[in-house]
Amino acid sequence: MSKAINSTAERNYKGIFFFAVIWNLFSFFIAFVILNEKLGWPVPVESIRFNDPVLLVLLFPLIGIYLAGYAFKEYRQWKKYGRLDLYLNPEHGSIGGEIGGEVDLPIPYRAGRRISAVVSCINTTISSSNDQGSRRHEKVIWRKNAAVDSYFTAKGTRIRFVAPVDNDLPATTPPSGDYIQWVVRIQDNSQRSSAGHVLDRKFEIPVFKQDIPKKSTIRIHNEVPIINSEDIPERFVAIKQTGDQLSLVYPRFRSIGMALSLTVFSVFFLGPAGFMLKILMEEPDALYQMVILSSMILVFGLFGLLMLLMGLDLLTNKRSVTVTRNEIRTWNQAFFIFNFRRRIQCQDISVIKLKINMSSGQGADATAYYRIIAEARDAKNRVTLGDGIQGQLVADALARRIIDFTGRSDLTIRNDVGKKRFRKKKKDTA
Repeated sequence: MSKAINSTAERNYKGIFFFAVIWNLFSFFIAFVILNEKLGWPVPVESIRFNDPVLLVLLFPLIGIYLAGYAFKEYRQWKKYGRLDLYLNPEHGSIGGEIGGEVDLPIPYRAGRRISAVVSCINTTISSSNDQGSRRHEKVIWRKNAAVDSYFTAKGTRIRFVAPVDNDLPATTPPSGDYIQWVVRIQDNSQRSSAGHVLDRKFEIPVFKQDIPKKSTIRIHNEVPIINSEDIPERFVAIKQTGDQLSLVYPRFRSIGMALSLTVFSVFFLGPAGFMLKILMEEPDALYQMVILSSMILVFGLFGLLMLLMGLDLLTNKRSVTVTRNEIRTWNQAFFIFNFRRRIQCQDISVIKLKINMSSGQGADATAYYRIIAEARDAKNRVTLGDGIQGQLVADALARRIIDFTGRSDLTIRNDVGKKRFRKKKKDTA
């Protein structure tokens, strides 16, 4: 039996709690100092102007309160389920092979309980600068839902899972400024418990590339989860098939959650940029200060404007895909006025690729949004068949529906993980 892998729950809640304490100490202190200097303390209610830029400083204590609540939530879940151990089978994940394992869960066994196991390959980068310290960014480059079976045990429920792993994916690398980690996320997707908590645990696992990919000896009775394209709500994509033509229409506002997140996120950059511009225009000072402020305004303003445009594009974008036996035609409208048309012959398509082009959240918790791409044999003609598609299961279902209608049974679905980016990485072996 492989060595037990502990979940990251205890480490996560302690890390979040520590960060929340530090953040709140600094943010409340800085907010008090600035408000005291600008408005006096206690702050006279009659002097408050809600359009005063100085009130932006209150955003940081509000973020601190959210972090404290999140840390407490993670602590309560840790106390409820305790430490969980994952036993891998094979002893490590295998590129081109499988990832399998079993976990004993302290929850009552119930037939029909919906427990999921999702495997994610994550590229983690840590950047540092003298003025901003270090920043950690986790990007999901590949994700797969595993087939899961559950069994009764004296301690509760035992689950076993197996997930196939695509070729050309990067293996686990040691932590550094830019490294690869693999994570299995176990969730109980049944009705929420009376305490308001659901099981949600993550395990960091080793995954290596070998000359002969390894398979799991675990036998799963259930199939790898799939959904039917007919079950996808029309607010995400409207699918119509009439005779010799298949139509997919991706309506506006289909990615409203991600769009609103980007729009709100842009405020955190455009707000400070506007505040600094106001200071620059009203209180011109030394030349070097003007240069510093102007540079910061340019950086914050451009980044915030980019986020705003991306959010507005997600809100207003509409895409139509028409599939026949001979060709695929696409029409895309952005900002209600810009129209783009593409086409590709079905016989010229070599592969259908799924690419995670954006995500909300970090790491294994992130919600991934996919783009479906039809790529010609010469790899020069690439036509987008769908974007802003939430989740791997939905993207798989749409790609399968398109392939089935074209009659090209030889076409395969491949995940585009930007393999050229990882080609320079040191090759890892078990």
